[in-house]
Amino acid sequence: MHAPYLIRRRADRKAGLYIPPEEDPVYALSGRAYRLSGRVWAFDAEHVQPILEALLANGLTWEDFGLTMMYERIAAGDRSDIANPYGLTYEGAMEQQLALMKKKTPEQRMLLRRTVDRFRAAVKAVARERTTKGSIPARSGRRSTRTRPTGRATRSSTSTTRSTRGFTVSSAR
Repeated sequence: MHAPYLIRRRADRKAGLYIPPEEDPVYALSGRAYRLSGRVWAFDAEHVQPILEALLANGLTWEDFGLTMMYERIAAGDRSDIANPYGLTYEGAMEQQLALMKKKTPEQRMLLRRTVDRFRAAVKAVARERTTKGSIPARSGRRSTRTRPTGRATRSSTSTTRSTRGFTVSSAR
């Protein structure tokens, strides 16, 4: 992943150029993995572990939770344009969901409903935060300008240049 930067830095050093560590993109990129794993760990500790503990404490499993989420997504039509797991249709997903819920007590059904809602709210909050910070592009509902309806890729002659942590990143579009 960092190979192009490492090759360029090695060539720069051979040419006698020195990049201070605080401006070196290799260090900025290498720290990304640690920041990401910390965020994943924090999300797990804050959102996933409490859900798992509540499920296990009430005689439910992680599989019950996952199946509930899957059946609801299929039944809601969220996956209508792609293949569904196990080849389930809307009707099949509804039947499976009802069969799963019939095996559970009213308290377990309510807990499944609450934990699924909590998990989806947490994921939506992360997506909303990432979208507002710009690391995930916002969905506009319009077709991408990078592909034509025929499926052929198009290129724009514009390029963007921005400065990040003391070094310049240029991308041609």
